Amino acid sequence: MSDKIRFQIEELDYQEEAVNSVIDLLKGIDRQSVSSIYSTARTQESLLNARPEANVRFSSTSRLLNNLQSVQYRNGLFKDNKIVGAIPQFTIEMETGTGKTFVYLETILRLWSEFGGQFKKFIIVVPSNPILLGVKKSIEIFADYFKPKYNNIDLNERFFVFDKNVTPETVTSKLIESTDLSIMIITNHSFNKESNRLRKESENGVVIWDDIKDIAPIVIIDEPQKMDGNGKKKSASLAAVEELNPPMILRYSATHKNLYNPIYKLDSYDAYQKKLVKGIKVTTIHSLTPKNYPYIRYVKFLDKQLQARIEIFSKTQGRDIKCMKFDVDNNASLEELSGGLPQYRNWYISAQPRKYDDLQISTSNGDLLYISEGKSNDEVDHDVAVEKQMEIAIKSHIQKQAEILSSGKKIKVLTLFFVDSVGKVRSNEGDGRGIYLKIFDRVFDKIRSQPNLFDQAILNKYPKEFAILNPNVSAEDVREGCFAIDKNKREVDVEGWNSDVDDEDVKLKAKAQEDVDRGIDLILNKKDELISFDEPLSFIFSHSALREGWDNPNVFVLVTIKETGSDIAKKQEVGRGLRLPVDISGTRCYDSSINELTIVANDYYDHFADSLQDDYNKSSGFNKEEVTADIIKITMVEAGIPEDNVEDACDAFIRELVASNFVKIEKTGKITLKNSEVDFKDFVFNDPVLMNIPIKSKKLLLKL
Repeated sequence: MSDKIRFQIEELDYQEEAVNSVIDLLKGIDRQSVSSIYSTARTQESLLNARPEANVRFSSTSRLLNNLQSVQYRNGLFKDNKIVGAIPQFTIEMETGTGKTFVYLETILRLWSEFGGQFKKFIIVVPSNPILLGVKKSIEIFADYFKPKYNNIDLNERFFVFDKNVTPETVTSKLIESTDLSIMIITNHSFNKESNRLRKESENGVVIWDDIKDIAPIVIIDEPQKMDGNGKKKSASLAAVEELNPPMILRYSATHKNLYNPIYKLDSYDAYQKKLVKGIKVTTIHSLTPKNYPYIRYVKFLDKQLQARIEIFSKTQGRDIKCMKFDVDNNASLEELSGGLPQYRNWYISAQPRKYDDLQISTSNGDLLYISEGKSNDEVDHDVAVEKQMEIAIKSHIQKQAEILSSGKKIKVLTLFFVDSVGKVRSNEGDGRGIYLKIFDRVFDKIRSQPNLFDQAILNKYPKEFAILNPNVSAEDVREGCFAIDKNKREVDVEGWNSDVDDEDVKLKAKAQEDVDRGIDLILNKKDELISFDEPLSFIFSHSALREGWDNPNVFVLVTIKETGSDIAKKQEVGRGLRLPVDISGTRCYDSSINELTIVANDYYDHFADSLQDDYNKSSGFNKEEVTADIIKITMVEAGIPEDNVEDACDAFIRELVASNFVKIEKTGKITLKNSEVDFKDFVFNDPVLMNIPIKSKKLLLKL
C-alpha cells in the first residue's frame, strides 16, 4: 500500500464568514458564570485538587437579538424579530462538500479562544455512526492545521467519541471534570431513550446525563433534519438535547427541515456559482446507441394537445446528429422530423395517440411497432445495461485522467460504483468474482486494448500515473470492493437496507449497523492512500449503505447499479463526488474545467435530470415562489437607494409585503408568494421609507 498523502488545509473566505456569524452573535453579550458544576444532589469529594468549570450562560436579551439581525442582514437573510425558543438555536446552511465539519470545529476553537476559555465544553451530536466516523477522521486531518492557530492546542487530545466501549466514568473525567477545552462526539441514539447508559442511575446513585446538564455544554447538531421528527411532535433526540439546557444549539446541514434563527446560508446554487463544488455531467447508456439506428422514444402523452411527445435522432443543417423531441399526431413523418436521416425512411405515426395506449409506428417494411409511454425501441436487459454503464464509466475515467495530466496537474481519478448486493461483486464459487467483476474485467481489458483511445504520448510521458493502462497491471489490481464487514472480517450484505428511501428512513438492526461501521472505518483509513499514484486501485465497488463514508474528493465518475427499484442516484449519492479534488501533494484544485463529476445513468437523460433536480429541491426545501432577502437587498441597490438607507428600505419592503396579503410566512420562516400570478402593478407603498423612492425604482422592486 502507498504512503498516505497529507491534505493541505486552507481556510476559505466563506468558511471564515460562517465562523464569524456565530462569534459575532455573542459580541457584547453579558455572560454569567455557573457557580458549581454539580447540583446539590452530588458532592464534590471526587474532584480532589481539580477545579472543573462549566460554560458560562447568557440570556436572550435585546443585544443578542440585535446581533442576530445584524448578522442576518450582512449574510443576505431575512431578519428575525425574536430569538426562537427558550434555548437559543441558530441555523448554518452549508452545501455538501464545502467544509461544514471544518467550520464547526473552528467555531468551537474560536468560541473557546476569543471568550477567554468561558466556552470550553462542547457536544457534537450526529445522527449515525458513519457520520461520527467521518467527523473523527476530519479531526485527525485538521488537527495539525489548527494547532499553531490556537495556542498549540491539539484537537486529537481534546475530543473523545462516546460509544459502547466508553464508560460513564470516562465521560466524567474527559468532559465533566475537565478544566480545559473538551469535546464529546455522540450519536443521538446514545441518549434519546431513558434506558441509555448515560441516562441510567449508576450503583452510586449518579446519573451522568444530569452531571452533563450542570456543565452547560454548547451543543452542535450535525444533520439536524435527521433528528427533527415529523413536525407534530418534538423528537426524543431534540427533547433530550433541550433537557441539557445548553447556552445555545448550533445546527449545521445542507438540507435543513426547520430554520431556527438562520445566520448563514451557502446552498447548492451558491456553491456551484462560487465554484466550491464540482459541476455535474450526466451521460446515460443510451448515449451508446448508434446514430444510424432508428431510435424512437415515447416520452409522454400530452393531455391538453392530445398529442404524443417523442424523441428521435435528428440533424439540422450544419450541426451534428443529436436527440430531439417533437410533439406528433397521426401520420407524422419521422423521416421529415429527423431532417431526412435514412434510417427513418417511410417511418411514420400510424394511429392518433391516445392516453393509456401504446404509441403505434409504421416502419419501412410495413411492420407495426408499439412503444409504451416512457419507453423506447432501445430497451436492454439488466446485464447488458450494466455492461454499457461500465463501458461508459471506464472510458470516462481514462479520458478524464488523460485530460488532467495533459493540463499539467497530477490528480488521480477515482471511479465509484454503488451496488446493492455483495453477491454481484463477490462469489463463493470459482475464482471468487461475482457477475459485476466479470463484466468489469472483460470490458476493462477490451477498452484499454483499443487503439487511438487517447494520445499515446500522454502514456509515454506519465507511465506511473497511467499504470492502469499498463498491460502488466491486471484488472484485478485496479478495482476493489469495499463492503460491510462482519466481526469475522467477512464482507456481507446489509440486512434491512433499502437504497430507494432516504438514509434517515432506514432503520438497521444493531448487527447490520456494526457491519456498516466496520466497512466505513476501512474506507476512511484508505482515503489518503487512494489519491496516490503509487496505488493503482482506481475503480471501487461499494454497497450503497456505505455511501456516507465516501467523501473522497477525487471521485470523478459515479455509477449506481441496481437490479430492481429506482436507478436514480439521489442527491446523497451524487454528493459523494462533489468535493473539489486534490493533487498528489494534497493541494485543492479550483480549476472548473477539471472539476466535473460524470454520472453514468441507466436511464434517459431528461428523466434522470428531472428526478435528480426534484430530489435536490425536495431535500433543500426549494420553492420557486420564495421571496429571498438577498435578492431584495441586491434589488434595492440596483434601484438606486443610497447605501445608508438600504437596510431600512429592505426592512420596510418586507413589512409591506407581509402586510399586503400577497405573501405568506411558512412554518420554516420562509416568505413565499400566495399566488404565482400575483399582479403588483397597483401596489402602493405606505411606509415613509419607501414612499420617497422614485417611481422608476418602485417598478424595479415590484418585479421581484
